[in-house]
Formats: sequence, C-alpha cells, structure tokens
Amino acid sequence: MRSFACFALSASFIVAGCGTVASDPCKDIAGTCVSLTVQSSTVATVDSLHIVASGALTGDQTSSSGRANLPIVVALKLPANVSGSLDLHVDALLTSTLVGSCDTDTLVTPGQHASAVCTLLGVDNGGIDLSMGDGAGPDLGGTGPDMMTSPCDPKGVTGPQCVWRWQTPLPTGDQIRGLFAFGDTNIFGLTDSGAIIHRGTMGWSMLTNMPTPAIGLMRPLTLSGSTDGNNGNHLYVLGEYSTTNSPPAVFHSTDQAATWTEENVGSLSTGNLPAAVANNANVAIVVSLNGEIITRNAGTGAWTKQQVGSASTTHFNGAYVGNIVSLAVGYDSMGGLIASAGSAANAWTQHQALGAVGTGFQGACGGSDGITSRYWAVGSAGINSGVIYTSTDGSTWTAQTSNANGILYGCVAANLTNVWAWGQKGIIVHTTNGGVGASGWATQTSGVDPGGYLSAGTLSPQGSLTMGGINGTLLRTMNAGGTWTPEQTGVEASFQAIAAVAPNTLYAAASSGALARTTDGNSWTKLTSPTTNVLIGVWGSSATDVYVVGTAGTVLHSSDGTTFTKYTNPSTGGIPATTTLTDVAGLAANNVFVAGSTGLYRSTDSGATWNAVTITGVTAGTGVSAVFAMGGDLWVGAAAGQVFHSSDGGTTWTAQPIPGPIGNQDVTRIRGRAPKILYVAYSGAGIISRSNDGGGTWTTLAPTSGSPLGDGVNDVAPTPTGDYLYASGNAGLVVSQDDGVNWAPVSMKVALSSTAGLAALANTNVYATNGTGVVHYGN
Repeated sequence: MRSFACFALSASFIVAGCGTVASDPCKDIAGTCVSLTVQSSTVATVDSLHIVASGALTGDQTSSSGRANLPIVVALKLPANVSGSLDLHVDALLTSTLVGSCDTDTLVTPGQHASAVCTLLGVDNGGIDLSMGDGAGPDLGGTGPDMMTSPCDPKGVTGPQCVWRWQTPLPTGDQIRGLFAFGDTNIFGLTDSGAIIHRGTMGWSMLTNMPTPAIGLMRPLTLSGSTDGNNGNHLYVLGEYSTTNSPPAVFHSTDQAATWTEENVGSLSTGNLPAAVANNANVAIVVSLNGEIITRNAGTGAWTKQQVGSASTTHFNGAYVGNIVSLAVGYDSMGGLIASAGSAANAWTQHQALGAVGTGFQGACGGSDGITSRYWAVGSAGINSGVIYTSTDGSTWTAQTSNANGILYGCVAANLTNVWAWGQKGIIVHTTNGGVGASGWATQTSGVDPGGYLSAGTLSPQGSLTMGGINGTLLRTMNAGGTWTPEQTGVEASFQAIAAVAPNTLYAAASSGALARTTDGNSWTKLTSPTTNVLIGVWGSSATDVYVVGTAGTVLHSSDGTTFTKYTNPSTGGIPATTTLTDVAGLAANNVFVAGSTGLYRSTDSGATWNAVTITGVTAGTGVSAVFAMGGDLWVGAAAGQVFHSSDGGTTWTAQPIPGPIGNQDVTRIRGRAPKILYVAYSGAGIISRSNDGGGTWTTLAPTSGSPLGDGVNDVAPTPTGDYLYASGNAGLVVSQDDGVNWAPVSMKVALSSTAGLAALANTNVYATNGTGVVHYGN
C-alpha cells in the first residue's frame, strides 16, 4: 500500500506520518500520539483525508494529495498536555469527491500513545447513498449498499441521531424553549433537548416524531406556529447544527408536527448564531445575531437573505410576523434596535436605536381590533430592569413603564389593550389598557421561584395562556392571569432508581412513591403505586415480575408488571418499619434478597414474608447497603467498604479480599458483567473496585484524589458485553471505554443535577434518572 505524503502542521495537531496497517506510525514519535486506522469495505482508494478533531482538543487537517489504497494508518501528533476524550471525524476524498466519512473516538493520556479505528460509511463510487437500509428500493445517487448509521459516541458529544433525550415521564428539568397553541387543548412545546411535547385533551405527552437534521446534531432554539386562524397547521422549529459554519437548522411542518421538512435557508455569516423564528401561514422569517433576516416566500418555498445594519454590530434576538407589519428586534452599540417590514416581509427598515446604551430587545408581539394594530417590543434596560416600547406603525416607538424588575424575554397580545410579557425571575406583567400610564403594566403572581425564569409563552384562540421556562416549568391560566396553575407534564417526582428487567422493558422509581414503566424503551406509563414512601431500588426476574424497595421498610412486588402490592411490616420479626431499604436482587422470582439499614432479608414467597439473613462478619442489626446476584452467587456490601460473597444461596458468607485504602466508606452499589466480572462503588470515595474472577482478586479503578468520579459514586452500570462502564456520582456522569482504566465525563445535553440511577443495555443504549425524569442515550 502506498502512503500519503506527510501531513502539514495544524494549529492543534500534526498528522506526523503514515504507514501500512502492519506498522505503528506513532512508534518513533515522542510524546502524545494517536495511531488512526482508516478502513472501508466499499472504498478501495483515496487520495486525501480531512480529519476534524474535537473534545480533548479542537482542530482540523487535510492531507496533501497522494493516492493510497485502504486501509491506511496515520499518526496524529498531539500537544504534550492533551488529556481526555478525543473525537475524530474523517472525510475521505478521491479526485476531490467525497467517497466516505466516519467518526471515532479514543481516550488520550499526556505523553502516551493511543489508537483509533475509523470505518468509512455511507458513500460509494463517488455518489451519495441516501437510502434508509430497508432494501425496498434502489439507492439514491449510488449503486452500493444501503447507508449505515454511524455508531453513537458514548460521551454524547458526536454521532448522527445519537443524543441524550428526555423521555416520558416528562421533565421538570428540561427547559421549555418555545410554545405555540392552536387551541386550549392543542399546544406544542419545544424543550432544550429537542423533544416536542404536546398538550391534548388528556394532558401532556411527548411526540415520537422529532425533527432530525440531515447532518450532525441540532441544538434546539425555539418553536413558533401559524397565527393565521384560517390556515392554522404550520409549525417551525429553529436550531443550530453542531457542525462548523453550517446554516441554521429550520424545520417546517404543515400538519401540526405529524411530519417535518428540513428547509434550505441558504448561508449565513461565519460564526453566526440564529436567534429566532416567527411565522404565519404566508410568511416565515429567521433573524440572526449578525443583522441578517431570512424570509420565506410561501408560494415558492424559497428563502431570501437580507442584511440589515452592520453584520458586526447589529444583533437580532426576536421576531414577530403580522398581517400588516413584521418586526425584528435586538440591539446594537447604541441601544435597543427594531427593524420593520410590510406584510410580505421583503423590504426591511432599521429604526433609530431606542433607550440608553445597554438597552436591548428580546421579543415582540402585536394585537389588532380588526381595523387598527399596535405592536410591542420587550427586553431589558439592565440586569434587573425590564423595558417595553410600543408602536402603531412599526416605525415610531414610545417607551412605556414596564414595572418589571427583570429582563423580559417575550410577549403576546390578545388585542390592542390586553397584553402579557414574561421573563427573568419568573416575572409576568400584564396590561388591560395597552400599557398606557405609570401603572398600565402590572405584575401577576406566577409562582415561579425568583431564581428561575420564563422563556416562552403562547395564547390560544380561545383565550387560555401557557408559559414555560427553566426546569420544565409550565404554567397555565384560564382567567387572563388572575391565577396561574402549574401544568403536570407527566410523572412529577424525583426519580431515584431505574432498572432494565427485559429487553426494552424498564422500571423507574421515585422519591414520592411514583412508579413508571416502558415496554418499548421510549414511551413511559405511570403506574399506580400503593405507597408515597421514597423508593430507592428496583429489580426484576422478568418483564412482569418486579420488586421495588425504599424507606420505612417498603417492599413492593408485582407479578404482572402493572399492579403492585405492598409488604406489611409485622410488629415482630420480618423487616422493621424503621428500615431504609436501598437495594434488591434475587436468585429467582421466589428467592429474593433486600439490603437495608438493619441488615439483609430474604423472601421465598413473592415478598409476602421476609426473614433476616445472618452474615458472619457483619454485626447484627447494622446496615447492608447493596446486594447483587449473578448466576447462582450473591454479593452484599456493608459499612466500611466490606463486601461478602455467598455461593450457597446466602447460607454461608466469605469476606472479599478488596485492597484498601477504602477507609470507612459505605458500599453504594455492586454490579457485574456475566460470568465473572464485578464492580463495587462507594459513597464517599471516587473509586470503583473491580474483580475479573468472581471476587477471587480485586483491583482499584480511578485514583482516590482528582478522580472524575468525584468524592462518591451513586451507581455503576456495566454494559452486558464489551468494556464500557458508566458511573454516576457527585461529579456527574462518566464513562469508561476500557473497563474502568480511563474515564471521561459524559456530555448529557440535558442538565443532570442529581444523577441517581443508571441502566446500560449496550454501549450506546443507556438510561439515567436525574431526580426529575428519565433521560436516554442512543439512536
């Protein structure tokens, strides 16, 4: 195989040499280096590679021309201090035509050599293969095999269609980015993780049909809908691609989110961030932070870009589309900025800056009585001061007294006089006279914590208002804001535990006693629970035979996966009602063990009765915090890092020879990978103990100081096969791709304030509870 010519120097890394697959191009390179193998089953020859690095460092490099047969190995020479997860995207070209792409990642240690393998996917014979792999029809643009989905990156950083997403039970935790109401019981919302939620007659649910970009990932920004009552089916979702210098991701639905089309909005300035989208049935506009406004012609579907003001100083944050006047609002170096256009939104005029330097507008709205119209722009005159301006023509604007002690992010108008604005500190201000006079705007009680905020709002044609914001806040009023009621978006509870009991069947348990189940790995159903006690542990022998344990000696059992019965604590014997149970596991459906603050207990009659289990070495009545069963063996964890093993169903126990220093840290979790691998986690130490021989010998994973696991591990979840290991702790969620030798933080895309439980079904099929819901990582 011929090698490429040497790659040129990059600002971030050097492709230092090339070699055959039998050689190591990093061999003679001192310092930090990655040996990257590029291979393919469909591409035989390439003449250049474009490599993009992210994660541990950021940079890109293209090889000089030099025809070579695959596979090929190249060396990436990295700066000496680079450490952590390095993500690589490779584009292969032949005669300047893209013939294949791939993604891979590796963990980099300063001064050490690492390796990575990247298999080109998705393109053949110079043509783009766009079929979906069903084999039902011919490929589009190519004659080779169907396009394959790139594997997810377990750290949640790269990979098409591979992201952390909230699942139902829905979120108090996932920020509401946008809301639009077609009716009182037909409301759509966009969350920070890209989920589309919908309020119907039965309450809120999450839609399974999400907008998915053709390239990269999308960071969602906002959602808007048609304001034309005669043609009210249009929805737009705006986001940002994860790829560099890409246009904004704009998705359009003409059937209320049943189907989505990704719009081609053309190019924006380099480094531009799209700011807002607004539309009615005839016109849609996207505004940007570089003074650009992109308008969609409803007849042709084509988007046209216009530059308003200076690309370097003009910044638009919000937009409004009206039947007479359309608005783009933001700020420039002089103060608040407003641009207006007619109903076709094809000729924009920038108006003089409003307010003092530092004033900026975030949103706009308009109202009409059928004859005349009035418009409002809302924003800030400082960190603790809201600002509101009004106009009757979109050109001449007058300041009003906002009476808002925080930034205002948006507004909505029912008519010329009845208007609401919302924003920072959970503030809602309302006017019934169009904002005239010093007291024209008055605050309403939202009930949102002053440390929070409201970021989106919508008014239904029937008059109900819905507002949303941080931590999944959803408020609704049916009486013009006289009272605001929190909306229930699903199981409102603090989830503590999650367990997979069968393929795609998982159970989640919460601190309020709430229970939820999924049988397809996606849609969750709230189950009736016989308790309000805190639930901490879940285990099942099958998809329908499930045990859940918690505080106050709580044991719940279901033999059908739906109906749970609660164990009755006897006055003597059995499990004391003062016991906090933290874990549960079994050797069979009728041979189950629970671990708790007063010891280990066993049931052989489906949880009806329980008997204490004596463990030699554990003082009677002291805590047993973890229990795990694998094959016919049992392991329990106790105080001071003690772990015991039984191979005879719990009759006799042997202390495990786990090396210190564990100190006085309680065991929080024992989990394993069949047939012999075990992992033990601790409450006050960022370490995990591992055994590869069923407990015969043990090693310590991660240092006791400076550990990415922080100072305590809540849960540990090995994948059933392979070397992937996930762990949650006081420092968040981390992953190891080499069985605990090296660790890297996981980019959740979803705030994970109090990670509690984990379930790893595969390398990139992972579920986690974060206290307020369930998140999933996978395709």
